[in-house]
Amino acid sequence: LSLSGRVFISLSDGLFRTAPVRDLRLVAVQPFVGELARTANLAKLDRLDLSGNRIGPDGVRALAASPHVARLRALNLARNDLGSDGVRAGAAAAWRLADLDVS
Repeated sequence: LSLSGRVFISLSDGLFRTAPVRDLRLVAVQPFVGELARTANLAKLDRLDLSGNRIGPDGVRALAASPHVARLRALNLARNDLGSDGVRAGAAAAWRLADLDVS
């Protein structure tokens, strides 16, 4: 399933009542990454693809601080202008991921 970040933040409660979404691709997240990190429904996902959103190091730090991403098994952060600071923030996060893409 692919949605904009704003749509997911706004409609995720209804989405999860309708279907057991486990794998999600979000686009246009950069302006809302802090708000996204505070969205409790992230905890219902197994895989989250944020590739190409240009969230940068600050976005990775926001996600790393979120208790709602702890259940994720895969996180795609490719093409997000992470730089070395963002990669370090992702590596230092307390995530239990089987797959982390920071390319």
